[in-house]
Amino acid sequence: MSIEFQTATIKEQETFKFEFSAPVKNATCCVQGFKVGFGSDDHHVEEIDIEANIGSITGKTVTATVVCKVTDKSNHVGNGFVKVTCIAETA
Repeated sequence: MSIEFQTATIKEQETFKFEFSAPVKNATCCVQGFKVGFGSDDHHVEEIDIEANIGSITGKTVTATVVCKVTDKSNHVGNGFVKVTCIAETA
């Protein structure tokens, strides 16, 4: 049994595949950092939603997705990216 760590930067609505050296028995994803924004307009932030989620574990591959949204009181939506660390227990 080994523990392996990998980090990737994932954009909103993208899927990323972490490839490990051996079959994955269990895994989790952690948010290491993020960046969100509206672009060039001035907005007052109402809510920020940041998540890192595992979609599947298949063999040596862990699939991850993120939620990375910011909204204002006028329901304008901005987005960005999340830096995700995947921690896997491998066989």
